[in-house]
Amino acid sequence: GVVTAWDMPERVRVDTGVALGSTVSPFYDSLLAKVIAHGSDRATTIAALVDALDATRIEGVETNVDLLAAILDEPAFVAGDLHTEFIGEHAVVERLADAPDEVVAAAAAARSLGDASQASSDPWHATVPWRQGRIAQPLRLVVGGRARTTRTAVAPGAAAAAVKLDDGELNVSRSGGDPDAGWSLTISGETAVVRPTVGRRRVETVTWLGRRHRVTLAAAPSGAGSAASADHPDALAAPMPGRIVRVHVEPGDHVRGNAPLVILEAMKMEHVIAATAPGLVARVHVAVGDQVQRGQPLVDLDAPTEDA
Repeated sequence: GVVTAWDMPERVRVDTGVALGSTVSPFYDSLLAKVIAHGSDRATTIAALVDALDATRIEGVETNVDLLAAILDEPAFVAGDLHTEFIGEHAVVERLADAPDEVVAAAAAARSLGDASQASSDPWHATVPWRQGRIAQPLRLVVGGRARTTRTAVAPGAAAAAVKLDDGELNVSRSGGDPDAGWSLTISGETAVVRPTVGRRRVETVTWLGRRHRVTLAAAPSGAGSAASADHPDALAAPMPGRIVRVHVEPGDHVRGNAPLVILEAMKMEHVIAATAPGLVARVHVAVGDQVQRGQPLVDLDAPTEDA
């Protein structure tokens, strides 16, 4: 893809050959940059790297910045207890992708509540989101690579909000803080600290039960992606650019959930594109050797008929 935003930290060493507008090709190493810090001890150096990643903003291409930040937050990493199975043993990826609802609610509430001095101000000059009646204010956030939708209601002049998520509603109250140190919010008797994107920070962070989570606003859907979804609403799409190395199905096949459909080679690895549920293969859009782009339809999978 094309790098549409490129903000890198200034207080550490950054080795890179990428800049705003660069095209990241699927044919070469996908390395964007090396971020390098040093300090008087391990803890100081890790803290410098954490700050550096919070000051990093890259858009237009998928990156592993959230994963790197999650690794730096692991107590075992801080202690230097490292080995080749570190990520799997500590379930870093799984924990990153499964952010608690409280983290999402805290980020949404912090955006709606903002500075207490803005609670009753003219909405045209307020620094917080605003909707008539301040009811069901929608927001889409990305945490750990997963987009989450919230709707927030704030009572007039209140320092509390009710945030609706997929699995219910959480009440969030502001208990102090400031934009630089972070807003302190109370949820279910526990405290979350939300540090917004101010100063050198390019990403919002939520600290909940001793763990930090990076939160960003979800990007608006692209015209190309929307068109592809409209043309092929039931299609399984390529998660990244790559080359098709195997096709396991053909039109008319009945497949079980999680059955492999297509093997995509990308970034020197083979990725299995599997059926998300039982179904009937209606169409196969690719063949072995095809080079595909991210979001390109691969297989159309229809729901099985009752007699299937």
